[in-house]
Amino acid sequence: MPLLPNFLERFLFITLNAAPAPAFEIFSAISFRVVLAAIRLGVFDALTEQPQTLSEIARAANSSERGIAILLDALVTIGYVTRAGDRYALSRMAEKWITRAAGKASVAPAFRFFGTLLTENFQSLEETIRAGKTVQDLYAALENQPELSRDFQDWMVAIANTINSEVLSKLEIPPHARRVLDIGGGHGWYSIALCRKYPHLNATIFDFPQPLTSARANIAAEKMETRIQTRTGDFLRDDFGAGYDVALAFNIVHGLSAEQNRDLLRRAHAALNRGGVIAIIEQMAANVPSPSGRAINAMLHLSFFHLIGGGIYSFDDLAAWLTATGFSNVRRSDFLRAPGSSLVMARKK
Repeated sequence: MPLLPNFLERFLFITLNAAPAPAFEIFSAISFRVVLAAIRLGVFDALTEQPQTLSEIARAANSSERGIAILLDALVTIGYVTRAGDRYALSRMAEKWITRAAGKASVAPAFRFFGTLLTENFQSLEETIRAGKTVQDLYAALENQPELSRDFQDWMVAIANTINSEVLSKLEIPPHARRVLDIGGGHGWYSIALCRKYPHLNATIFDFPQPLTSARANIAAEKMETRIQTRTGDFLRDDFGAGYDVALAFNIVHGLSAEQNRDLLRRAHAALNRGGVIAIIEQMAANVPSPSGRAINAMLHLSFFHLIGGGIYSFDDLAAWLTATGFSNVRRSDFLRAPGSSLVMARKK
């Protein structure tokens, strides 16, 4: 993990305030860049099968031995690589969460995604703060950047992989349900998991063209083409159709303004049959028990504001919008594996 001060360091830097604790922010930023470099150079993947020597890693990364030696030393200090004699190996953390062998759980796509955002999109953060609004539209930009869109969707898959079992256990699917509308469903993993658990369900994933590229690949890989279809459209404006029993709006509310969210919920309500349900997954304001969780939510709130003009809303906000757009029986269930995130469900009257 990047730069976690021990007890004595916390006492010196934080309790006594005798040394500049903000320096940790600077070197944490550098440690992020170190891990990103290792991902881009293929260092972690070179170590997937077995420990390797410096020369073997440098050759696999097509890099100088001197440069790789310095990079490996940095990776050892922040816990991603271990060293025994002349050989380097993955730490348990890196093996589980970074390499290709981690499969859908890998957060390497998130490093690549944020590596691009921090160098290209966050340069105008001060302008957004001064103006109180953003001129950026990350979702629109992703339509013209297929590699970045793929990294984003793969990161969303990693999140889905973490909470899918909880999502499936908490979702209340009406016994009569047959058709699912997955709004902004992107990668498609929630629809895939839902249709796998409930053989009588069929799903339609409604999203922009680039995300649906990932969805179609995942649907085909899971051999679900006969039960899950994709529909290209702008979920901010387009009609969703009608005749659905379940609507999913997972991790999209934070990307919209209050007015856009009310409009989306009105269109979702119109698409549902009477007695149909809507399920929303979101980070929730004032819903995080730990200091680090609260800090992460605050960083996400700022990121959503700057990149897409959205933010993290409260359960009261969601409940008010749902009630105003014709839904009833609004309830919430918090996730254990994603502190600060909740499942909100409501029923069409």
